Amino acid sequence: MAVRRPIAGSVLHFSRRAHEQRSVGGCLVGANGSPSLGQDAAPRCKRQVQMPCVGWLLACTLAMAALVVLPGSRTWADQPPRTRPIDVWIDVDTATGFSDVDDGLMLIQCFHSPELRIHGISVVFGNTTLERAVPIARDITKRFGPPGLGVFPGAAGPDSLGADTPAVQALFAALQKTPLTILAVGPVTNVATLLKRHPEASQRIRRIVMVAGRRPGQRFEGGEKQRLPHRDFNFEKDPAAMQVILDCSIPLVFAPWEVSSQVWITRDDLRWLRTTGESGRWIASTSEYWISMWEKRITSRGFNPFDTLAAAWLTHPQWVRSMRVRAWIERGPDDRVLPGHKGPPPTKPYLLVEPCDDNDREILYCYEPKPGLKQLILRRLAGCDASDADTVAPAASDLPDESDAPAVPHDQRAAAESDG
Repeated sequence: MAVRRPIAGSVLHFSRRAHEQRSVGGCLVGANGSPSLGQDAAPRCKRQVQMPCVGWLLACTLAMAALVVLPGSRTWADQPPRTRPIDVWIDVDTATGFSDVDDGLMLIQCFHSPELRIHGISVVFGNTTLERAVPIARDITKRFGPPGLGVFPGAAGPDSLGADTPAVQALFAALQKTPLTILAVGPVTNVATLLKRHPEASQRIRRIVMVAGRRPGQRFEGGEKQRLPHRDFNFEKDPAAMQVILDCSIPLVFAPWEVSSQVWITRDDLRWLRTTGESGRWIASTSEYWISMWEKRITSRGFNPFDTLAAAWLTHPQWVRSMRVRAWIERGPDDRVLPGHKGPPPTKPYLLVEPCDDNDREILYCYEPKPGLKQLILRRLAGCDASDADTVAPAASDLPDESDAPAVPHDQRAAAESDG
C-alpha cells in the first residue's frame, strides 16, 4: 500500500446532454418517467395531426432536400446527435436514520434525473453495517424509484474483497447485457471485487464515478467547531479496493470532498423541501437529526451533501469545474492525530491526485461547483420541474462566487474550463 503508483490522465470533453423524452398525459417526461428539467419541459398537450402515408413521406423528402440545397443551411449530418440516457449502475452505503444521509439523497436525485437509466443498485458497508444499509436502500427505492428496480447486498467489510456476493453477480449480469457507467459513492469493495473475479468486465464499464481523493497536503476541515478533519471516508474504509480500481484502465472520475465541501444544505433548504411534495417532505424529516449533529459538532451552516455532487457531475458535467489528473496511493502522517499524541507517529494511506495532461489514462478530478448547481440538486431532490414557477429552489445566496474558487494555477484552470 506504501508503493506510489502514478496513474496517467487525459482530457475528458463534455457536451450538454439532450434528454430523451416521451409524452405522458400531455407532459414531457424523461426516459425513466421523471419530469424533464429542460426549458421545453412545461406540461403541454398538442393535438396529433394525421397525415396520409404518401403525403407524409413527400413532406419529409422535400424537407430533407431543402436542408441540403439551401445556401447556408445545416445539413442533416451537421445536426448534433441526440444523446440517449446514460446507462448506470449505482453502488451505495445508505445510512439514513443511523449516519450520513447523503447516499439516500443521491438515490432520490438519480431517480428524478431523466438523463439516467438505472439498471440496478448494489449496497456496500460504509456509513453503517451492511445489515442496516440494505433495508434502507430498498425502502428508498420502493418509495421513490422505478418499479422493479433490483437492490442487491454486497460486501460487509474490507475482508470481503474478492468474495462473491449477490451484488457482484447482479452487476456482472447487467454488464453482459449493456455497457454501464458505475456511480460508486461508498467504499469501492463491490466494484473492485467484480474486477478481481471478472477482469473481462472492465471492457464493459464506460467509467467509474467515485467520492474520494484529495490533493497533497489537503485537510478536510469544513467547520468552526470541528476538532478533527474529516476522513477520506470511502477510500480509507478499503484502500486495497481502491488500488484495484487504479490498476485497471477504466476511465475514472473523482467527486471528492473538495467539490462537495462548497455546497451546503441549510435549514432553509430543508424547510423549502418540506413544501414541495412527497420526496421533499421525506428528505426534510429524515435529515433533521443529521443537520442537528452538524450544527452541534461541525458548523452552524448546515451539512455537505457529499454524494449528490457525484450524481450532479454525471447528469450535468458542464456545471462542475474539473481537471485532468493522475492518481496514486501513498502512506503519510495521520492528519487526525491530536496534539500531544504519545508514541510513534501513526501513518495512514492517502489517495492523492495532481494535475496531469500528457498521458493516456482518463482520470478527472472535480474541484468546484458552478453557481446554480445547488439549485439543480435541490430541484432534483424535490422532483420539481424546472419550468414550474411555483417550485423554485432557494436563491444561491450560500453558493461561492467565482472569486471564491480554490487556488488553481492559470494553466490548470484553463484545462479545467475546457472540460466544464
